[in-house]
Amino acid sequence: MRLDPERVLAEAAAWIWYPPEACTVDTDEFLLIAYPPHFADPTVALRWSSERAAGELVDDVLAAAHGLGRDSVSFFELSEATRPRDLELLRAGLRRYGEVRAYRLARG
Repeated sequence: MRLDPERVLAEAAAWIWYPPEACTVDTDEFLLIAYPPHFADPTVALRWSSERAAGELVDDVLAAAHGLGRDSVSFFELSEATRPRDLELLRAGLRRYGEVRAYRLARG
């Protein structure tokens, strides 16, 4: 049996647990979860599906995180099936985005 990678990712994205006290920004392009601060990764972005350029999408994720009072975001579920494709390519140099300010300065 051969599994289609895009279908596997879509099915996995349909089931994502987070505690009731977490705050989320759930869009058609990404899911941002602001977990309680005691979690190992307090703010994560995942479930990618966009036709926009990665830079635009990252800016929106960072703005959403800032709106939730968070200044850093861990980007999860980046793979060759990630859309936009160039978001996965960023993974080569940036496994984890640090502070919002530092990332914005680096993108300058």
